[in-house]
Amino acid sequence: MLLCCQPKKTWRFLELGSGRGTTSLYLASRGYDDITLLDLSETGLKQAFDNFQSENVAPPKLVHANALQSGLPSNSFDCIYNIGVLEHFDNPSEFLKESFRLLAPGEIIFMVIVPKVPYSRSILCRLLFNPITLIKKLIKTLLGDKTKSPVSNMIRTSIDDDEYVRIANSLGFTKTQCVPYNPYHQVCQDGRYSNSWVLRWYRLHYRVMQLIGREPRLRVAKPFAFCLLLTATKD
Repeated sequence: MLLCCQPKKTWRFLELGSGRGTTSLYLASRGYDDITLLDLSETGLKQAFDNFQSENVAPPKLVHANALQSGLPSNSFDCIYNIGVLEHFDNPSEFLKESFRLLAPGEIIFMVIVPKVPYSRSILCRLLFNPITLIKKLIKTLLGDKTKSPVSNMIRTSIDDDEYVRIANSLGFTKTQCVPYNPYHQVCQDGRYSNSWVLRWYRLHYRVMQLIGREPRLRVAKPFAFCLLLTATKD
């Protein structure tokens, strides 16, 4: 399994489409120091910088650029990663093409995708992990609550795992995998209750997967997944 590899302290990391840079902050707090954050939003980069400062962690390199045309040197990173970026492109080919160019031979990409998923898909997971949100939803429905969800202009696609694999392979990636991942994403929406209950499920799940040696540790059956995890290498 590709994800069994242990990152080396000498790796050059790039969070391509970094936003607040929370994944990079996690890496930096554990001693990885060659980290670059790239994002089109100056506000996001500033927030990332502030997050690093607030945790007393040395700030990473910050690059304000378009992830489709970064301007960074080819073959210059050992791990390119992000969370919740690919689903915002109608066609993720250009993003993955730039990732392929930037990735050094023999190294990996690691990208968590949060596709568009209907509410009905989350019912079983909510029942198991956070039933209070189902109760609230039922009460609102019975009371005839007409409140509409906030409208967002941001694209969120429902491209499936097989299509991501096909696109990545067509660009030259190898050992490509796109697995169903993370049953908690949509159920962690109830503040204090989520922090005290859903987080316990999360930790228990992670420890069990760790004990049985399954990677990635939040991989689940497709009906339970709210995310996809795309990994691939470059020969």
